[in-house]
Amino acid sequence: MADNDTYITCSAANPDELDFYVSGLIVGKVTSEVATTGNNNTYMTCSASDPDELDTYVDGELISKITSETATTGTNNTYLESEGGETPIVYDVDLLCHFDGADGQQTYTSDDSNARVATFYNAAQLDTAEAYLGVSSLLCDTSNYISFPHSDDFNYTGTQDVTIDVFVKLDSFTSPLCSIVGQVNADSDGNWFIYIFSNGSICVGLTGVSQTSSGDGVFELGAWHHIAIVKYGAYLTIYYDGYSTVTELGGTFLNDSTYPLYVGAIGNGSYPVKGWIDELRITRAARWIEETYTIGEHWFEVFDPVADYDGGMNEKFKVYVDDEKIMEVTSI
Repeated sequence: MADNDTYITCSAANPDELDFYVSGLIVGKVTSEVATTGNNNTYMTCSASDPDELDTYVDGELISKITSETATTGTNNTYLESEGGETPIVYDVDLLCHFDGADGQQTYTSDDSNARVATFYNAAQLDTAEAYLGVSSLLCDTSNYISFPHSDDFNYTGTQDVTIDVFVKLDSFTSPLCSIVGQVNADSDGNWFIYIFSNGSICVGLTGVSQTSSGDGVFELGAWHHIAIVKYGAYLTIYYDGYSTVTELGGTFLNDSTYPLYVGAIGNGSYPVKGWIDELRITRAARWIEETYTIGEHWFEVFDPVADYDGGMNEKFKVYVDDEKIMEVTSI
């Protein structure tokens, strides 16, 4: 196992939520619809009456069981196990934002180990009316955006590989463009950002210097879409919903900026996102390098044996009953 980052734990934000992590990424949740007690009583355990039964409790109530129809040994051999591959991959995640919180909330701390504190500008807020995953997302609109403090962690120049991926839902396009995430403080300051033109093209580049574009008409309004920017060696790829839209050799799109990291607009509030942002993640590695990757309906969403978690990760959860594997979940 690599750095023990595949595990099950009670959510720090909600003690009535059981979270499943693989490689530091949440891949599933078990929650109570009427969670009220907040007493860390959401957990998994072997049944006291049947050692071949694995029980899941929420608010102290049994909500699911994993049992063997032919359990015979009775030696506590029903269990969950995390397993690493021959060469476990450990991703260094510089920023992870689930954007989960109360409706209208204007405070947020990132979910990665750095615990970066966001600054909210104007009416930017968490919104429970929309979320790709979890209970809420970041609602942006005209001059409504957030920022995270400048950090040397966000320097991905030189040979450093990086993946910046995010889910975005737009009600309408901003003319001429909307900025999803980046370190642009003002027009033509030469800093990097990821943005969507009003013609639906997804772009990444340095303001006033250069850009890489997916081409017109790619991004569609009114639904959640996954955007991933991957810098792998000398190559730069823009992915949209799991498909490569463009790959450039020697694409230049990152610089060592001194500005904060802005989400939902640039630093002066221009080029706002008219919609929602969720599951923003910056990884110091190339997560995807093929032409396509699988998203599927179970992306981060549920703890489920459906084989949608297929992104080259070696770490995985296995569920055993009577020492026989009955379920396996691997990370994207």
